[in-house]
Amino acid sequence: MDYKDLTGQILSVSQFNQLINEIISPLQVIVEGELAQVNTSSGRWFFATLKDDQASVNLFSPQDRLPNWQLLQEGMKVRVEGWPRLYQKNGRFSLFAHSIQPAGKGALKEAYEKLKKELAGLGYFDPARKRKPPRFIRKIGLITAPDSRAYSDFVTVLANQPAGIEVDFYPVLVQGNKAVDQIEQALAFFNSHKPLEYDFLILTRGGGSLED
Repeated sequence: MDYKDLTGQILSVSQFNQLINEIISPLQVIVEGELAQVNTSSGRWFFATLKDDQASVNLFSPQDRLPNWQLLQEGMKVRVEGWPRLYQKNGRFSLFAHSIQPAGKGALKEAYEKLKKELAGLGYFDPARKRKPPRFIRKIGLITAPDSRAYSDFVTVLANQPAGIEVDFYPVLVQGNKAVDQIEQALAFFNSHKPLEYDFLILTRGGGSLED
């Protein structure tokens, strides 16, 4: 499609997407950012999000183009060499990578390690702080997201335990901006409602990315 002079031309959506893709596809770029939401479950493709503190872009590549794809992890700072792509069917913009090389430790990973070190310094992970569980469990307080994998896994495991264990479930979000407030409210609820009645208070979630 000739895009040098489009004055007055009316394009369909598919023609517009094709036009943009033809313009940007030849551009070979090197983009530096932090990996998030790494997904290799398809078996043939490597999918991830490349981000900084102001923006993000989806990236993808066949695994056989990336000899180091198994070493790429969320939180890694990387340099991605490739070409911009616009998927014509839905207009989704992404970066088609043919090389992804580590460029240092990412900001999210550094923040996580720093927080972990601070909490360890406060003794939160000290084995001496761990309490011995009771021999017989009567009642559990459960804090997690409803209809989540964590909830279903908990119910499955509980079904294989001796009968008679009572569970009080407090549903919360476990990711996103509202998660912290809801989890704090759940903890406050159990602490204010006869906490000695509970043998365990379980706060759990399943999966999730490093940024979550």
